[in-house]
Amino acid sequence: ADAMASRGEPRVGLLARAFFCVGVSVDASGAPAPKLLLRRTFAADGKSNSSDDQLVTVAYEKHFCFPEYVPGALTSLVPETHARPSTYTFALTESDGSQTYGFCRRFLPPGDGARYPIVTCILSKLPWFAFFWEALEPLDAHVWPLARPALFDTGGARPESTNPALPQNAHVTRYLTELCEREAPPPRAEVSASTPWHPPCTALPQRVSLYAPDDGATSSRVAATAARGVRFAPLLRGAFTDAQCCLALFAALLFERRVIISGIDAGAVSRAAHAAAALIAPFEWQHIFLPLLPHPFLEVCTAPMPFLVGVHSAHAAALDRLPKEEVFRVDLDTGEYTYFPADLDALPSKPRRALEQKLEFQIRGQNRIDDAAVARAFRVFLSTTVSAYRRHVVPETSERRVPENALVADGVWLDQNAFEAHAATRRTKMMLGNLRGTRLYEVFVRGRLEAIARDPKQTGLMGARLGNSTAGESVTGSLISGGRSSSGGDAMSGLNSAVSAEAALLAYAADDFQHELPQDAALTAVYRAGSASAAAGAASA
Repeated sequence: ADAMASRGEPRVGLLARAFFCVGVSVDASGAPAPKLLLRRTFAADGKSNSSDDQLVTVAYEKHFCFPEYVPGALTSLVPETHARPSTYTFALTESDGSQTYGFCRRFLPPGDGARYPIVTCILSKLPWFAFFWEALEPLDAHVWPLARPALFDTGGARPESTNPALPQNAHVTRYLTELCEREAPPPRAEVSASTPWHPPCTALPQRVSLYAPDDGATSSRVAATAARGVRFAPLLRGAFTDAQCCLALFAALLFERRVIISGIDAGAVSRAAHAAAALIAPFEWQHIFLPLLPHPFLEVCTAPMPFLVGVHSAHAAALDRLPKEEVFRVDLDTGEYTYFPADLDALPSKPRRALEQKLEFQIRGQNRIDDAAVARAFRVFLSTTVSAYRRHVVPETSERRVPENALVADGVWLDQNAFEAHAATRRTKMMLGNLRGTRLYEVFVRGRLEAIARDPKQTGLMGARLGNSTAGESVTGSLISGGRSSSGGDAMSGLNSAVSAEAALLAYAADDFQHELPQDAALTAVYRAGSASAAAGAASA
């Protein structure tokens, strides 16, 4: 949970846990039903792991690979004559709270006429979307000959039906073992595997080379988000004509609402769910997260606690019949959404306008969405509104009494009351008050307190340079009086005495996060604005 204590993602264990393949056969009632065709788990010692085997069983039996499937329904799965390969993800939560992701690739097998698709899937603890989808792509033509016998054995007489293990000597097995049965590589490292289905000494490629994504340790977290394959287009393009839905979704997640994202395209739904979770970085969603919710788990949507789930529109009618608490719901196909106006009203005006402008630029642009720019816009919004917490971190050794409900870690605590009382605007105070008590805020603050206790003068994390001691200093006050930042830069460059406290904080955030704002002159200008009109706008918010 303490993901904010240091930059970068922890990389432990094997690159992947398992591979399996699911097709569609006809059950005894004549209805189509998913069928497990191939499976293999990966282990350093080459032995099968029972927990990995169990994950494959759960993913197959609960129909995560065919999220639109309804047991017994004749039309939930339909054969197709033409269909482009598609990719999507699901997530499985284990007993210890950790998550394993399923990276799926759906394609039509070779043949003429209408036929059912098959799905290949890799299970891994690493959220490397682009990496694993690229790893699955070369397998389409080579998996089918191995999966076909089990698929057409409707009587279950063949051993492949009762034990659909991937053959040990198959080309696919060699490729997957070489690729996945290894320790997770460091950031940007090359990962290669042979392509034994290509004859040697020919012009055909003999190896596939992939690269581990950046983790933000050497660049920025927003760059790492884009490198992993998080895509924001499903939330900003398609049926959406402006940024209002994305902003409302951001507010709903920030204040830990129940959120349902639905659509007919499983790939778009799962991408939207992962993108939604990425909007609130560096906070992390701490509750139920299922980017694709299959039919057996629809009851999750009746839960009283926060959740973020994606649902195929095939289950819309069943979802409507369920008794549900208040939820934020967005339909990717129509662009319609229900939201909480009070959440949007709690977002500070000036940073919200800057965020909205950046999103509108992406929506109306002619080119593809710049995912790093979108991630950066949300991160800077949070930097400008939350980073002043650093001024209110207090050591337990001080004369101030630690409140009973205060967040404490390693001898330091956050004075949340003072943090809210010194908020620059009414809406900033409202937002901080709404964050108080949320699990994502608590986890973030505890992680930051632990980091500050280890190194009070650290740099490179959100708000880490706002103040010079664990007792905290009034950064805004030093800025207004013309002081210099702890890094030695002139924090007052371009600001005049009429600048409001929030405008000063915005300028300081630009200094503190210049590594997140490379070549972004427009955004930097917004945060360095020092005119009287900017001050008046902040004061009236």
